[in-house]
Amino acid sequence: HCLKHLIDIEEQDKKLELDKIECISEMNMMTKVFEFFNPEDKMFTTVLVIIGNLSASDSEKIQNQIFKEKIYNRAAELISQYNLPPSNIKELFWICANMVSCGDKFAEGFYASPMFQVTIDYIEDKPMSDTKREACWCICNFIAKVGTDIRIEVIKNHGFISFMFNLLKEAKSFGKLPETILLSISNLLSTHTFFLENDDKHPLFEFQSIGGIEHLEDLQTLPNVNIFSLSNKILKTFYPNGE
Repeated sequence: HCLKHLIDIEEQDKKLELDKIECISEMNMMTKVFEFFNPEDKMFTTVLVIIGNLSASDSEKIQNQIFKEKIYNRAAELISQYNLPPSNIKELFWICANMVSCGDKFAEGFYASPMFQVTIDYIEDKPMSDTKREACWCICNFIAKVGTDIRIEVIKNHGFISFMFNLLKEAKSFGKLPETILLSISNLLSTHTFFLENDDKHPLFEFQSIGGIEHLEDLQTLPNVNIFSLSNKILKTFYPNGE
């Protein structure tokens, strides 16, 4: 009943108008539909589209009701255990990217859930594609929203300096993604004051050792003002006196 009601709204409007969903119990019902709906059912794509539209909402009411960590858990289960088509996987990453961007608590929930490792594995295992781009947005939104302590943790425990640098090289022709990855790298490198100089995970030394500075200098030759300014900002971290 809940699903039919939401599909009716979707068809009338073509864009889900969230203020029409008046009953919070229906929102909770939609979360349950997502949790238990058979991904092999032909209606499953519609379920994902509806959840995706809800996840893109600015409404605090929607966020507080629907964005529970079980959404991350279910997304991880669906991607890792079912042979879903790329379009469905892309939608799941999009839902999670929207959720992570809602704030630090949503980003911390993502980090604490299996979806974090599922996203990392997908990025490392697959060639660049529209689906992988959504997975990258999950990680970039995560880095943007979490605090310094978790940024330090992913540098030390998950090798995020090399991970993001490799992603930057791979994503060079994917729209605004390179700019967002550069911003993520800048956020990660800004934690350098919390590391001891002899730490083998020191972000500045690690970035330098994998050819990061040379790559940024190459990026500055591209005709892209945003990439130039972002790479310049990072280079200033290494050359604070402008040499």
